[in-house]
Amino acid sequence: MGPDLESATKVGRFKVDSAPCYAIVRVALATTSNDMRLSGAVIRLLYYRNNQGRIFCQRMRHLTKTSADSDATVRNELSERQKQLGEFLRYMREHVSPEEIGLSRSARRRTPGLRREEVAEIIGVSTDWYAWLEQGRDVHPSEQVVNRLGQAFRLSVDQITYLGRLARPRSKSFEETSVPARLIELINSFPFQPAYIRNLRWDILASNAAHSKVFDHCHNSTSELPNMLRLFFTDPRFREVTLNWDEIAQEVVAKFRADWSWNPEDEGSVELVRELEAKSPEFSKWWTQYSTKEKLTYPLELQHPVGGRISLDRVTMHPEGELRQSVVVYLPAGAASMKTIIALCK
Repeated sequence: MGPDLESATKVGRFKVDSAPCYAIVRVALATTSNDMRLSGAVIRLLYYRNNQGRIFCQRMRHLTKTSADSDATVRNELSERQKQLGEFLRYMREHVSPEEIGLSRSARRRTPGLRREEVAEIIGVSTDWYAWLEQGRDVHPSEQVVNRLGQAFRLSVDQITYLGRLARPRSKSFEETSVPARLIELINSFPFQPAYIRNLRWDILASNAAHSKVFDHCHNSTSELPNMLRLFFTDPRFREVTLNWDEIAQEVVAKFRADWSWNPEDEGSVELVRELEAKSPEFSKWWTQYSTKEKLTYPLELQHPVGGRISLDRVTMHPEGELRQSVVVYLPAGAASMKTIIALCK
């Protein structure tokens, strides 16, 4: 909460009693009440107005320093959603060239990509408001502003969806690990189609018999609750049997980021990301590129140690009432793959 007009225009026993200066202070407070800082233009107007203006500016420096000292504390208290929203916007802003949006690049430009004030003008908000958004302050962009940001940054449809999720505050929740009986019955009804159930963290909550035969390397994990992402990026056996690992790995990271945005405050997901950033150079690189995909489109090519080559297509279902859990079913791509899986399951 910012100061009221009376307290802000009185610093000690000093009062700005000049009408023009008083009006300027009123405007400044209206635009900067959250952090008590005056813009450079207002400070200059006050400073050169008269001696009272100079005294006022000197006193305001003390308030500005106090506010700046508290900024670090505010940043440390940001939620994971706010941090990721700010980092995503900053990354995208820095990777759009002025020429892409019809601006000329001056020789003196030092900022990579776009300036904050340029983005603010494009989406129709103040520079301060957009800066607060990048800093993770408690501001909430409307759907219209989200769409304008998507246009300014040349975002894909999936990236706009991701941005929209991060922009909406959510109550903190934990990923479910219990599975409804009807979903267990569903995956067990597929005798020759490997299937499993996962949460938004990509923990493997349940799987059928065909999955345990085809993905036996997933079921030898010492982890109490196997995690598909951890297996994909840290288990050398998984990488060895996945023939198209290099082709699909980046898309896997993009899909996980899309799922993660539904529940960015989940502590287990945050810890998982930190673990993978430390253990996998590829994951660390791709996670910071902010790619996101709502659907995985690649087939899965496996070299099973017993059955040989298996090609699998994927179908992902989101059961009604269970939005935090997904049913993933692998369909044999071709007669040869089906024959191999049938032999493994006997």
